[in-house]
Amino acid sequence: MIKQIKKKFFDDNYISGEQIPRYFNVSFKEVGNDQKNEVRVIFNGTEQLGDVINDNSYKNDYYRYHDIFHYSFAALLGWSPCTRAMMKRKRKSNTLVDEIEDGARATITEEAISMIIFNEAKRKNFFKGKSKVSKTTLRIIKEMTENFEVSWIY
Repeated sequence: MIKQIKKKFFDDNYISGEQIPRYFNVSFKEVGNDQKNEVRVIFNGTEQLGDVINDNSYKNDYYRYHDIFHYSFAALLGWSPCTRAMMKRKRKSNTLVDEIEDGARATITEEAISMIIFNEAKRKNFFKGKSKVSKTTLRIIKEMTENFEVSWIY
């Protein structure tokens, strides 16, 4: 017999318009030209999320795809202030949660975490043949988020 475990999400107690969707699809569509590589992120086949992204670099290093980290955090952890902002799913009904868990500091921290992981991936051939990030990277991420990461409020 297989026992199904119901996963709890940080936003279970919010209206659907303030929840990260439980199921969603994002695709990255190249829209740039030879001189400016850009991608557009498409949500559920129809809606553009965020701005068109380029590498913001002198080199073509594929940073334009870094939003995959944000959507992975949302899908796997149920947490991503960046995804919430791009999907317009911030929890505005609770001003404290909106300010702290969905606010600028959390979003900036998530962007920094994405950059740290991206840089490690670049150094390690984009994790080809690897299945995890380093313990050092995980320690840094934990230290960056320990004072304000999403938590259950009772």
